[in-house]
Amino acid sequence: TPIFKDLNAYNILLVGGSVAEQMGGHLVDGESALETILNRLYLPPKGKRFRIINGSIAAATQPVSAISTLLFIDKVDEVISLEGFNEAIGFKSKRVLESPNAIWSEIVSIKLAPLTFLQLKYLFSLSRLIRLSPVRHSYILYYFTQAMTQALHRRFEASKLQSDPYELVYDSLSNDLYEKLYFDSLLKYIQSINYLAKAQKKNFTYFLQPTPLKYKNLTTEESQAANVSFIRRVDVEKIYSFLRGQKSFNLINLEKIYENVD
Repeated sequence: TPIFKDLNAYNILLVGGSVAEQMGGHLVDGESALETILNRLYLPPKGKRFRIINGSIAAATQPVSAISTLLFIDKVDEVISLEGFNEAIGFKSKRVLESPNAIWSEIVSIKLAPLTFLQLKYLFSLSRLIRLSPVRHSYILYYFTQAMTQALHRRFEASKLQSDPYELVYDSLSNDLYEKLYFDSLLKYIQSINYLAKAQKKNFTYFLQPTPLKYKNLTTEESQAANVSFIRRVDVEKIYSFLRGQKSFNLINLEKIYENVD
């Protein structure tokens, strides 16, 4: 369906990953969640209401957002980027920013090794149940499931490498050089969105998205059950510190919005 600019509304392009997609891409009574919130609480700078155009998709990173902006910039009055979490996962995994998100590699891997995938999911579930049950004190059972899970995980990762040739590209680089290359790429795409918006005299704001579970003060057992160890807080904070040093676009940090402090 062609997308047109609503001349009676203040049109906002929302780009990002799954969090942005949930806020801007799922309609209830003809409105997205973000549209409903904005129209209930605020008056638009122009027009009669806020209208959200969803340019986000689950597992997207900054390059995808730049493409969405290029496609829809002439249809909107403002661009909002709600991102940072997928980029932090890529940074922690030492991936190329332009490589497909790990979820797409995993989908292809399921096709390449379906039996291994099913065995792995079963062991993950069993391992989680063990952590939450009284038998977690059984070292033999615990270490057996851990060893089996790790062995299957290595086999599954090997199938992922067949579908994602970028996986090993940056492995040989030092951490400092990798960080510089990754952040330079990140800034390149954010700046491309910013320049597209400025060229058409439109606003652009980058929101570093909140990651609720990661910032709660979980016990060790809760952290294990929630499996939130795959991303470190320091990775998100490094991205924010780097972006904060750039003065050419609006940056709002939402990363601690869910932190439960006493």
